[in-house]
Amino acid sequence: MAIRTLPHLSTLLRDACRLAWSRVGTLIALATVPFVPLLLFSPFIVQVLLAMNQGATSLDAIVASVSPWTSMLALLGLLLGFAVSVVSAAAIFLTLAGSSDPGPRAALRTGSERWIAFVWTWLLSVLAVALSVLPGMLFFWWARTFLQPALEGSGLSLFVLIVALLLVLPAFIVASWYGFSLIPAARGDAWGSDALRISHRLVAGVTGQVFGLLFALLLFELLFSLLLNLFFPGLPLFVGFTYYYVTTLLGSAYLVTIYHALRRS
Repeated sequence: MAIRTLPHLSTLLRDACRLAWSRVGTLIALATVPFVPLLLFSPFIVQVLLAMNQGATSLDAIVASVSPWTSMLALLGLLLGFAVSVVSAAAIFLTLAGSSDPGPRAALRTGSERWIAFVWTWLLSVLAVALSVLPGMLFFWWARTFLQPALEGSGLSLFVLIVALLLVLPAFIVASWYGFSLIPAARGDAWGSDALRISHRLVAGVTGQVFGLLFALLLFELLFSLLLNLFFPGLPLFVGFTYYYVTTLLGSAYLVTIYHALRRS
């Protein structure tokens, strides 16, 4: 049986940057779409700010100053924001995983057609990771609840923490297995459990390499956030938007690049 290998991190990052840049206009438009429903929050925010300017300090006073229709608009904006975010995410993966740039309108139309399949695939992958985390969380809760007297002033607390972390480690493996299931769901190749099986089959044999590549993405996002806050202190809005667009576009392109590499290996 041949040993599967993946390209080096530097090669994958270079290819991901090229992929994202080749379709940057469509990707920026798709990443911006989820902000549109947030306009429904505007009346709610205005009324809250007015209440605070008029001296309202308690939560009850602020809530009393917000009209029911404003609250309904905010709730509608929240629901629409979730739906649009899902469609946008599916459209972004579709744009990156396809052979050509479909454009924002076509990508959104196709993403809306696969909305349910995309959400169901996402829920199944989240459930799989959550179930793999459950043993470690239950052990930690049991130890904190029933062994608390023995934990005080002893080395047993460190032992419990180490065991809990070891029990949580499978969650990272499961996340590596199913981390690419949303791409076939967005492409329309498969969805639900079939998409999870495709992702698992692709990662089989190179789980350690995939885990390292995904961990590198996590470190990059953390480092990028730290650098933005370091170089642009006092500009939270600019930092937030920059972080969102860069990590959304480049992170999605990085996942798709690994997905293609897995299919070729």
